[in-house]
Amino acid sequence: MITAVIIGDRQYIAKLQNFAPRLRDQILNSTRRLEFMMVAKVKGKLSGEVLKNRTNHLRGSIHGEVRDLGDKIEGITGTNVVYARIHEYGGTINHPGGTAYFFNGSRCVFARNDSLFAQIMKRTKAHKIPIPERSFLRSSLREMRPTIINEYEKAVSKAAQNGS
Repeated sequence: MITAVIIGDRQYIAKLQNFAPRLRDQILNSTRRLEFMMVAKVKGKLSGEVLKNRTNHLRGSIHGEVRDLGDKIEGITGTNVVYARIHEYGGTINHPGGTAYFFNGSRCVFARNDSLFAQIMKRTKAHKIPIPERSFLRSSLREMRPTIINEYEKAVSKAAQNGS
């Protein structure tokens, strides 16, 4: 019969038991850093790279959040602006028509339907308005993928080093 004795097994087991909380802390910190970077990247795309910033409504609505849900950690970047979806994915708007308009030289100017002059202006007919895809969220995530992987690899390495 062969008998083997492992020396230092209790210390090794203790290191392994402490690894999970250290790793969780590192992943949480990394996710917070990445979320900050992601929000900055998306806002950069909404500053002229993908869409021009006219009112700051969409760009100003971009927010990030890190959720520690116990069994998982989530980083969420998003917006609550209704029209963001059609810019992100593209689509078609079925316009019912009826908008008052006039031409100022070669430029078409739309008027509010409740304005005094709108009553005598021509009206648009029902028509489709194609909106091309102008991704600012998914494209940012895709471009940040190498950075995200690198950041989490560093987090694992740091958690392992702190336990030695």
